[in-house]
Amino acid sequence: MSEAADDYKSFFCTNGLTWTWRDGSDISPGWCAGNVNSYESKSTFRPPLPLDKLLGGCPPAASDSPLFALLPIEVLTRIQSFLPANELINFALVNSDCRQIARSIWFETLVFDYDFERSRLSVLDKLIKESRQSSALNLGACIRRMVVATNGECFQSLHATEYDTLGKVSGDEKELQLQRAADYYFKSYIPSLTYVFKTGPKLLQTALQSPILHLRLNGTITNQELIEAFRKIEPQHTSRLQTLDIELSKGKFGHQAGHSFDLVARMLKYCSSSLRTFRWNGVYTHLGDGEEAGESPEPLPPLLNIRDLTLTSGRMRSPKDVQALLPSGLACKLVRLEVDSPDVYKVQHIDTFTEIPTLKELALTNIMGVPLSLIEANSQLDLLSIIVRDDQADIIDNTLLPLLCRRFHNLRSLAIEYGSARTQVSNFALQYISQLKSLERLHLSAGERYLWRRTWLVDHHAIRQCVRQLPKLKSLALSRDTYHPDISNTNGDHYERYYTSPDLLTARDSKEHQLISRRYDELAGGNFEGELKWKFEMIHRRRMLLKAYKYIYLRYEDGPSLDFLYFGELPASMPSFEIL
Repeated sequence: MSEAADDYKSFFCTNGLTWTWRDGSDISPGWCAGNVNSYESKSTFRPPLPLDKLLGGCPPAASDSPLFALLPIEVLTRIQSFLPANELINFALVNSDCRQIARSIWFETLVFDYDFERSRLSVLDKLIKESRQSSALNLGACIRRMVVATNGECFQSLHATEYDTLGKVSGDEKELQLQRAADYYFKSYIPSLTYVFKTGPKLLQTALQSPILHLRLNGTITNQELIEAFRKIEPQHTSRLQTLDIELSKGKFGHQAGHSFDLVARMLKYCSSSLRTFRWNGVYTHLGDGEEAGESPEPLPPLLNIRDLTLTSGRMRSPKDVQALLPSGLACKLVRLEVDSPDVYKVQHIDTFTEIPTLKELALTNIMGVPLSLIEANSQLDLLSIIVRDDQADIIDNTLLPLLCRRFHNLRSLAIEYGSARTQVSNFALQYISQLKSLERLHLSAGERYLWRRTWLVDHHAIRQCVRQLPKLKSLALSRDTYHPDISNTNGDHYERYYTSPDLLTARDSKEHQLISRRYDELAGGNFEGELKWKFEMIHRRRMLLKAYKYIYLRYEDGPSLDFLYFGELPASMPSFEIL
């Protein structure tokens, strides 16, 4: 990044308000759960690995020192979490034990994304060499999360010798070698590994037979090869897997309608009893017009111990499949449920639900008909996130919000996203929201989204009047608000009035304008249209900054003490400080 870009980015750090640049994107329902940092990265604390596990069972090298002699292993393990990142290098130089502790922090997550940068392979070379040695203080004991994103062409070009040698081996021998290697790395050399992201058929097959607890497959292409890998797992085998996150892709070639569904069915077969969190996003079935949904060739096993369930972007093949994933009655132990897609089987099954005593978080997207009976029966909810279609907006204002005011006295997080036809959050709705005194996080969205443009002209005065009546509110997000108006749009005059501001009079003399002009000269090369866009960007950000300050001042009145804002496509945190 250039020096100009660094200046441009750092300009938005101000007293009491810190803007962090991020390309605009809609906020996921998980943001309202309160455990998401910068909207997308969940920050869940993981306790450090026990020192004895890092040392491979060997006694500490400095066991005669007071620190190791007097403090229990549990206390030493806890101390690791307080080590400052900038001191780890000095800490690692103390002795071999300290080096191993530092490496457990540096290499907690290891990414294998084969590209044409040979520097990426240095860690892999280290792992291969260490795995052939007898030393207990190896890097494998420090790894907890592994991301595998291999590219076949890159792998072949960077590992030509190994690739050619493996190609000369017979099919059965090759499979045996790959299986042995995967078994060794998963079960022996990397004993602390609990998370694996995006891997191939062989590693995937081994992962389900290993001590791994969390498996995430993003962009996995479903094909017959992947399904065949699961068929070779011993029928009596059961996995310890607790989290399974699947985002399937049909790929370009070789995809059949039943592949994705059969793949998930076979995976669940080995982990249904241990699974606590299941997220399924991707292609389930492809039914043509007029084609009837039939029974699944591979039925889904019941998930009797599931606690966190997400079903998005797809249709089930039969009601039995929905019943297996969503146990009803006393068998349902769900704490969190997220359903996205107008699947008739899901809707029919959800309509049969009543009270789920354990349910704390409910997220519904594009459901055909708002399941008011399910919502009404679960007034114990901490979080409710609902994205409605255009024909359901009145149900939210006239039925759902009054219901929340009457019965939901412990609701801490609320997210409501209207369809594109609703270009404003009505004052009627804001009045009801202002009565939810327990709210700590609020996310509102309205209007149409056209590519990266938005059409919600936010009435910040009305929003502030609502927010100031919520004494516990900490985080406020307004997504899909207007960003770059299309002047040729039929509402162009409306946009012009909305953005007419005294900022325009002083824009040319501002520091932002100078920085953006310098950045523009680097990138645009003198294009007039590009210059206008950069100027609008500067004006827009200044306007959003001024708007944000008005929300900060609420903390000094009788309203809430906000510590996080998101609007104008910019997230902002507000560190606590005192006014003398």
